[in-house]
Amino acid sequence: MNNIDFRYDDYKKTFDLKCTNSYTQEQVKNIEEVQKWLKEQ
Repeated sequence: MNNIDFRYDDYKKTFDLKCTNSYTQEQVKNIEEVQKWLKEQ
C-alpha cells in the first residue's frame, strides 16, 4: 500500500479509467521528446 491507496482513492480510480493504451502511448511519446530535448541541452 502507498499514500495513493489511502489518501487519493478517487484520484486512483479516475486515473485507472484515464490510463488507456492510447493515453499511455501518448505519454511515453511526450516523455521521450522531453528526454531527447534534455540530452541536447
